Amino acid sequence: MAHDADTDVPSGIETGSTATAPTGPHDPVAVVDLGTPDVDASAAAYARLLGLSQPTDDIGVFAARIRLRPSTSGDQHRVLFGVPDADGHVRLLRRRGLELTAPTGDDVRGEWHVDTLPFGVTPADPVADRGLTVSAPEVAADIAGIDHLVFSSPDRNHAVALFGATLGLDFRLDRRVVDGLRQLFFRRGDLVVEVVVPDSAPADEPIRLWGIAWGSTDIGATHRRLTDAGVGISEVRDGRKPGTKVATINDDALATRSIIIGRSTVIGTDHPRRAASVHDEGAR
Repeated sequence: MAHDADTDVPSGIETGSTATAPTGPHDPVAVVDLGTPDVDASAAAYARLLGLSQPTDDIGVFAARIRLRPSTSGDQHRVLFGVPDADGHVRLLRRRGLELTAPTGDDVRGEWHVDTLPFGVTPADPVADRGLTVSAPEVAADIAGIDHLVFSSPDRNHAVALFGATLGLDFRLDRRVVDGLRQLFFRRGDLVVEVVVPDSAPADEPIRLWGIAWGSTDIGATHRRLTDAGVGISEVRDGRKPGTKVATINDDALATRSIIIGRSTVIGTDHPRRAASVHDEGAR
């Protein structure tokens, strides 16, 4: 029996919905581990973006932690999903065909990284077992936290198998948004993961963390605050999902593509429902 795709989407899967999400630190679903050539510059950039009182290289936000580290040649960003039994989960992932290694260093104790892929696992509470104090700074009132993470993949079926069957994320939606591009959506707890699949991507293109979409409770206020702070930001424009507004951040020091998503005052109903995306909204 055929269904309209949107009628089968559980409430809340659409991105751009963080206008009512809690702000500040939350039980982290994942650690977003970003490699950067200049940790101090990146920490300052995130302080400007999030309205922090002082820069820090380890930031707790809604549903995740942002962790900055010096990048090395050939290194890549990585997302570490929190699991209650990291060692047991590693055994499961190995049975599913992934190779994982345990990195060295006190700041990554208890973590396991998937070889050749931008993923890993970490204890569900990535702080408690390591005696670390993750900064939990007060973010600006207009920032609702991470709306979703965006990955890119050259192949739809491989992405579904990897994110869904292997990594165990909840596969929620598959849709073609424009000619030549489709979006896959997955969920793990409070964290939404989007995977963009361009039709023209080379088959050997690696899966990458492509960008971060930040939710705003008041995108006009966010735009004014960032402009006043000297942050490069585009004009606010309509998002692909009716009722959303988006603005692209232009700051290489953030180490990955970044977009702000907020709700407009009037929710439109005359267009197909489409999620705002770091990729299809034309972020650099």
